[in-house]
Amino acid sequence: MNPTWYEYSGITRTPWYSLVFIMPLVVLYELLAVFINWESAVQLRNGADVLLRQFLGLFGLSAPLVMGCMLICAVAATWFWQWRHHGAAEIHGIFLVGMLLESLIWAGMLEGSQPMQLGLTSLRTVPLLQVSSASTIGSSPSWKPSYWTTP
Repeated sequence: MNPTWYEYSGITRTPWYSLVFIMPLVVLYELLAVFINWESAVQLRNGADVLLRQFLGLFGLSAPLVMGCMLICAVAATWFWQWRHHGAAEIHGIFLVGMLLESLIWAGMLEGSQPMQLGLTSLRTVPLLQVSSASTIGSSPSWKPSYWTTP
């Protein structure tokens, strides 16, 4: 079946196309996380990843094993949903290119609407908390806000 651009809007909003579109980003994220944290004592991860790993840790579950199983289950469930509602899971490469272009257009509009918040100039006014240790035992540390400055 040859797809038409009139079908683009309906086809690319299915969970199967979304999963296929983001899967390379997920793989790239995990590979770069391994590369960045190769010899580090502390792992660098994004907030959602850390929260999910900590939540799984509350139940004594190993995060890499459980997250791998969750990924496999998500792919299987999405494929099954696609198969049940739309038949065979056929992917058209031109639609993935269209999704990439659409994403870049939306990102450009978002960047254009708030340039000061997403640009490097916002780093000049990000408040931080500095903890200065007390010189005597038993006294509480003092908290002072500081600000990043760019050279």
